[in-house]
Amino acid sequence: MKSRTNLFGDLDRMDLDAWAEHLAPDAVLRCGNDDPVLGREACRAAMASLYGQLRCVQHQILDQ
Repeated sequence: MKSRTNLFGDLDRMDLDAWAEHLAPDAVLRCGNDDPVLGREACRAAMASLYGQLRCVQHQILDQ
């Protein structure tokens, strides 16, 4: 399993192909009040739609 640091690094680089590789094939993603999205490829597509509205994103792991 890849580390959380790599997972969030992939998100911060907006590399959704690399990010999706962290997910299980039956992953579930829920952003805000949206309905849950089921499956790795659907999660990647949902994030791509969200990222189409953003210029950048940054995560900082404070504790784990």
